[in-house]
Amino acid sequence: MTFLSRFFITLMLACVISPLAAGESLPAWSRGYSAQRDPFQDAHEAIALAQSSGRRILIEVGGDWCAWCHVLEKLIANNPDIEQVLQQNYVLLKVSVDEHNDNAEFLKGLPYSYGFPKLYVSRANGSIIHVQNSSDFMQNGRYSAAKVMDFLQQWKPVEP
Repeated sequence: MTFLSRFFITLMLACVISPLAAGESLPAWSRGYSAQRDPFQDAHEAIALAQSSGRRILIEVGGDWCAWCHVLEKLIANNPDIEQVLQQNYVLLKVSVDEHNDNAEFLKGLPYSYGFPKLYVSRANGSIIHVQNSSDFMQNGRYSAAKVMDFLQQWKPVEP
């Protein structure tokens, strides 16, 4: 195999794998909650990314204090098929709500939802099209991977 062939194969694999790799390639507002972040600026960036990539935005409101937020994050990380559908179809925007910053001004623009994490699906232009109560993912006292996958599949962008 020639150097050029190996280089091309490596480049193609990187293009396929890198969007699925957790961590460094994702914006800070997708990787975790931070009371110091400006959700308006983060949303502006998420909208730009969603528009340029043809994805929807999944807004997750919660915090490091939120046990169910961590359960959902772990469920996604432990299910590569769910993580793939999420990353291919959504731009994840995590908005922190905690004792230091309740981000009340940002939340005023979102429909009411009880419990945490609060999940909102928006079009690439930022308009909310669905509010998802995360308790709907429950089955036998825990989040169901199948229910999370069904939710992501149901609200992913419609292909032209």
